Amino acid sequence: EIRIASGLVIGFGGLVFLAVASVLALGLWSAYTNTHELLNEKSELVMRHVVSQIESYLRPTENQLVHLARQIELGRIDAESDDLGKHLAGALSPTPEVRSLAFIHADGRMVLASRTLDGADLATIDVRAMPVIWTALEAGRERTGLYWGDIVRPETANQVLVNSRYPIRRSGRYVGLLAAAVQVSQLSQILDDAVRRLGGTGFILYDEQFVLAHSLLAANRSIRHSLSLPTIEDLRDPVLSAFVGQSAPGVMARNMAHLIGIRLLNVGGAPYGVLSQTVDRYSDKPWIVGVYFPAASFTDELRRVHWATGAGAAVLLLSLLAAYGGARYLTAPIGRLAAAAKHASELAFARVERLPLGLFAALNAAAHA
Repeated sequence: EIRIASGLVIGFGGLVFLAVASVLALGLWSAYTNTHELLNEKSELVMRHVVSQIESYLRPTENQLVHLARQIELGRIDAESDDLGKHLAGALSPTPEVRSLAFIHADGRMVLASRTLDGADLATIDVRAMPVIWTALEAGRERTGLYWGDIVRPETANQVLVNSRYPIRRSGRYVGLLAAAVQVSQLSQILDDAVRRLGGTGFILYDEQFVLAHSLLAANRSIRHSLSLPTIEDLRDPVLSAFVGQSAPGVMARNMAHLIGIRLLNVGGAPYGVLSQTVDRYSDKPWIVGVYFPAASFTDELRRVHWATGAGAAVLLLSLLAAYGGARYLTAPIGRLAAAAKHASELAFARVERLPLGLFAALNAAAHA
């Protein structure tokens, strides 16, 4: 046997718990899923936008180089003629991002067209004593089609260059290497323009230790135009240092990165979110393209879901308390009626009290009886 109060508490409480808990669980599951999907989609859109801006900057270089290479391979441009330099100089005009175009003959003669403020300078240079350029020429013997070379500072330049290359063959014979050089410094400006509206800081890492581009470099000309790529230590960006130097993230951080594509970092007591993507197209080593921003810009959305979870749990607790109070209220007159019936069965009529009326007609009728 169980007491009526216990049965009512279990029955009412169980029904209330199942009803409220099921609705709360479905609502929170939907809220969490939608929030995570929206944040993940936002992360993908941000990275797609940043990468597309970089690709839009470098793609014309590829198109121009492929066009020139095919013209030379088909014999429409004679690589041995004096007009080769003019063709290279003319190709600079529609591609302002290209700093220079060069054709390096297999014997080490290089025809170079370099962009100037009022046009282009032409030069013919013997590169056999220039290790960087000569190495690139020899490496081209083993390659076919368009490819991007390692990021270097050739002997003919005063800064590091991103360079695209195309080995030229005529009748199966390697005749030279066509190359286009793009200024690294301009990448920082492209990156900064892409992320400024998002309130973030953009970066491109090369070989996981060198900073190829960074929002700070868009304004700092002394670093931007140095003879070599700055390292992460040179830039003194604590968030970037934490991104590279942090050991394996904890379980919560890994789950967050998996769910919404954002890596959480704590730098100097302040939370940051980092988006990153590996791009392996534009050099011999992959680029890590990324954006970081204060974590509040996305944790506010998660915090609202957490508040909803807490509020739902509070409602569930209040519902259980209300069910318990209601059960106690309902069983109180039944208990008094049972006590009166017991006294009557013992013929102890003096101990039978007049029972107060309540809300339920059946119990009131029993009380009168």
